[in-house]
Amino acid sequence: MPMMPKLLEAFDPYYNQMVDGIVSVYASNFTAAELQEVEAFYRSTTGQKMLDKTQVVMQQSMQVGQMFGQKAAEDLRKVAVEELRKKGHKI
Repeated sequence: MPMMPKLLEAFDPYYNQMVDGIVSVYASNFTAAELQEVEAFYRSTTGQKMLDKTQVVMQQSMQVGQMFGQKAAEDLRKVAVEELRKKGHKI
């Protein structure tokens, strides 16, 4: 038997428990009416586009965050070195 079917078979007993856990998470954060609104949104044209584009938007957003994070890290390093030098550290 190939490995993937064995892995799926091993996971099978946990699947329903996982789904029940996720249902509990949504139920504790949204009312049934709100979930129906969310479902309606995702069935709409805009909702479908959101689903289609989510991965790309997340990747692009992470790239923007990394770019600004690198710039901020450079500036913070400069400030830290400057402050340490003011306190007599030879850096």
